[in-house]
Amino acid sequence: MNILIVEDEFLIALDLQMQLEQLQHSVLGPVKDFAACREVVAQSRPDLAFMDLRLANGESGEDLAQWLLSQYSIRCIFMSGNLDEQTQTRLRVTCHGTLIQL
Repeated sequence: MNILIVEDEFLIALDLQMQLEQLQHSVLGPVKDFAACREVVAQSRPDLAFMDLRLANGESGEDLAQWLLSQYSIRCIFMSGNLDEQTQTRLRVTCHGTLIQL
């Protein structure tokens, strides 16, 4: 699979990238914000994205995931250390995403 990593913490992104590559996936990115994500998606279509909820520049991973889903039908697996019940419920409904609490 071609998997896009959207994560603004370099070490987390690097660790995830290494794990995915060990599983023989192609990794796109990592990218840390909406603009960088648009550039990557314009060049090559990921099959899936691993998405942090809080991105660089105060941007929202939730908003970016909704854009990926509506524009390209790309689904996201959300990663966060801060997933409260309300956020989990909202993400499941609005983005049809899978949630992983770190």
